[in-house]
Amino acid sequence: MQAMTEYKADLLKRYWKYRETQFANEQTLFDPRYIKPASPPVFIRSEACRNVIVNPAASKQEKEKLLDLIPKGEWHKWFGSMNSSQALAQSVLGNLAIYGFLSSLSELKDDEGMKLFGKADISSDNFKMEHKIDFLGEPRQTSLDGYFSGNYRIAIECKFTEAEVG
Repeated sequence: MQAMTEYKADLLKRYWKYRETQFANEQTLFDPRYIKPASPPVFIRSEACRNVIVNPAASKQEKEKLLDLIPKGEWHKWFGSMNSSQALAQSVLGNLAIYGFLSSLSELKDDEGMKLFGKADISSDNFKMEHKIDFLGEPRQTSLDGYFSGNYRIAIECKFTEAEVG
């Protein structure tokens, strides 16, 4: 548990340093209710898309394609927080998808050296973010961060700073 506490404390320091260096003259982009050092910086709702990591050389079309993978109406309550797992998933999986590199995930291996995604077809053609499901026995419909359809389906749920699953 100590390692998780230290990890989160280090993240908070890095977030605030990033905010101070990258957004020094743009403090109005952030929700003033969340202040250093107790919580991570949180973008105001209208600017929450800035929480998605975008290739600095991306064209306007590439940026739009990336940001459209999760429509604003599908954003979680804390999408604007630098702790957002959903924004992290969009940053990583979304960029892999729009640049055609999702297939690189097929090389990932588990702790025993087995391919993590088995024989699944991993491509942008069968990939979706925020895929709705209702078969996990939860009280209401939920969404998967990433989903690959096909004969061998893959569900991806990203956790960043959460210690628990769910």
